[in-house]
Amino acid sequence: MIFKKVNNGKILLIDDDPVIIDILIRIFAGEQHLLMSAYTAEEGYAQIKDHNPDVIIVDYNLSTSTGCELITRAKNEYGNNAFVIMISGFNDEKIRKICYEAGANLFLPKPFSNEELRLIVKNNIMLKMTADLDGPIMSMLTALHHRDHWSGGHSRRVAKLALLLGKEICLSDKEIGQIETAAKLHDIGKIGIPDEILLKNGPLSETERIHHINLHPVNSKRILEGINLDNKIIDAIQYHHERYDGTGYPNGLKGDNIPFEARLIAIVDAFDAMKSKRPYHDERSQSWVRQEMINGAGEQHCPNLLEHFLSISPIRIEEIYQ
Repeated sequence: MIFKKVNNGKILLIDDDPVIIDILIRIFAGEQHLLMSAYTAEEGYAQIKDHNPDVIIVDYNLSTSTGCELITRAKNEYGNNAFVIMISGFNDEKIRKICYEAGANLFLPKPFSNEELRLIVKNNIMLKMTADLDGPIMSMLTALHHRDHWSGGHSRRVAKLALLLGKEICLSDKEIGQIETAAKLHDIGKIGIPDEILLKNGPLSETERIHHINLHPVNSKRILEGINLDNKIIDAIQYHHERYDGTGYPNGLKGDNIPFEARLIAIVDAFDAMKSKRPYHDERSQSWVRQEMINGAGEQHCPNLLEHFLSISPIRIEEIYQ
């Protein structure tokens, strides 16, 4: 069934529960999208074959199939390259992994934020359709910052610190632009992390960190796949939690095998995370943070890039925190 005939991106909604379909239709009612719905996997296949949607929102547990089976068949048989959002009433790590392996770009457990979902879809379509990324990027970040206010300030500060370091090592304007974009988007994969973990008022457990937080760089890549972003930006985002000694994540890359842009983002990201006030620690002084980073040279951070960062005047850095 097609609900709207204004084609500014095509969205397919698949769920065997009419109530959920109705909720999804209402979420996108104010947007100029072509909305389609399907209540069974077979109806979903037909819509994919006939209309080749840009975004598919599908429930994991359909009556005659699973959302994963539908995605796999759609990609293999019809070559569909839609941005896939899997929704599920089960916030289960095994199901989440199965969905990502099947090709889902984002896993959202129910109940999800209507506004967050609307912004994710809107901005994914905008990013596909526009050559000017600034507006869509800022709107996509709004979806994350709507839930996690700290992430908003963090991303802005990391971008400003990255610009300082980029200029310090005399990168070209193009390279600085890539670094700035990567810095703004480096935590976008946290959109898929449940609120009780993302907004936890205290240190995370080992399980929460490994099975949720540590997956956000890979989730970021999945969210941004298919968008017109330079590979250097994607690499910087995906690998910014690798450590110079090879003990980081997600791939355990070591030394210069870590992309240059990711090594740079890692330094400014760590600096702001240690310096800024968090629920489990107060704001820290620059001198304390600088010493901690010196202690991590060659282990967590690239020694050469860290040396350049530490040569930046503390006054210039402090201006970012005023």
